Amino acid sequence: MGLRAGWGFGNALFVTMALAVIVGAAHGRSTHAIVLYEAALGLGMALGPLVGGTLGTISWRTPFLGTAIMMAIAATTVALFVKPLPKPKPVPLTAGFAALRHRPLLLWSSASLLYNFTIICMLAYAPHALTGAAAASGADYTSLTLGLVFFGWGTALAVCSLALPGPMIRYFGLVPAILIALALMAAMMTVLALNTHSMVMVMTGIIILGGLQGMSNTMFTEAALNATDVPRNIASSAFSGFRFFGGAMFPLVSAPLITLWGAPGPFWGSLIVLTAALVIVATGFRVLPNSPLQRGRIFTRVASSAPAHTHSPGA
Repeated sequence: MGLRAGWGFGNALFVTMALAVIVGAAHGRSTHAIVLYEAALGLGMALGPLVGGTLGTISWRTPFLGTAIMMAIAATTVALFVKPLPKPKPVPLTAGFAALRHRPLLLWSSASLLYNFTIICMLAYAPHALTGAAAASGADYTSLTLGLVFFGWGTALAVCSLALPGPMIRYFGLVPAILIALALMAAMMTVLALNTHSMVMVMTGIIILGGLQGMSNTMFTEAALNATDVPRNIASSAFSGFRFFGGAMFPLVSAPLITLWGAPGPFWGSLIVLTAALVIVATGFRVLPNSPLQRGRIFTRVASSAPAHTHSPGA
C-alpha cells in the first residue's frame, strides 16, 4: 500500500507539473499544446497495457521492471532535450487553492473530479470485470488479452483526444459538446453494468469509453484553462490536482459498490457520478465567461433557419 501511495503521489506531481510546464511554454498556443499533451498521454496509456501484458507473460514482476526502465528513459529525455524555461515568479503554495475561488475554474474542476472517477474505474476495475466476463463466457483469457484490450482503450483515447474535440466544439459549442460526451459516457456505463456477463460487450464498452474519455479529457482541460484570467500555470496545476481527488474516491467506494450491486456496482457508481457531473455543467454554466457559451454551427443554423415572428399591424 505504501508503494502504491508513493506511486500515486509521484504520478500526481508529474502530471500536474507537466501540464503546467507545457501550457506555460506554449506562448499563446495553449489549445494546440493541450491537444498534443492529451494525445501523448493517451498514446502512453495505449502502449503501457500492451507492453505490460507482453511482459506479464514472462513473470508478474517484469511489468514493474519495465515501468521503472521507461520512467528512467523519460527522466533522461527530459534532462537532455528539454530546454530550461525562464524562471517563473515565485508563487505561494496556496496559489492553486486560491485559484479555485474563481467560480468558472471551480465549476470545471468539480465536474472533472467526478468524471475522473470513471477513468480510474476503467484502469482499476475494468480488468477485474473483464476477468469475470471471460469466466462467465468460458473464453480464454491471459495477461496478453488484457493488454490488447487496454491497448485498444488507450489508442481510442489518444486518437479521439486529438481528432474529435475540434469538430465537436465547432459544431455544437463547448458546453453542449461536453454535455453530449458526458451523456454518451453515462449510456456506455449503463451498457457495461447490464452486460458484465458478456466478454464481447465488456471489451467493446471499454474501447468505446476510451474514445469518449479521450475527447472529454481535451475538452475539459481546454474549458478549465480558458475559463479564468488566473495565470495558466497556476490554473492548470489547480485543475489537475483537484481532479485527482476523483481518482482517490474510487478505491474507497468500489468495494461497497460491489457489495451493494455485485459485479456491475462500480459501473453503476460511475453512472451516478457522470450524471452528477452532467447536472453540475448543465446548471452551473451561467458562471462562465461568454466565449465557452458561444453556440456551434449546428445551433446557429437552426436559429437562423427558424421563421421570424412578426406582428401584424393592430394585432
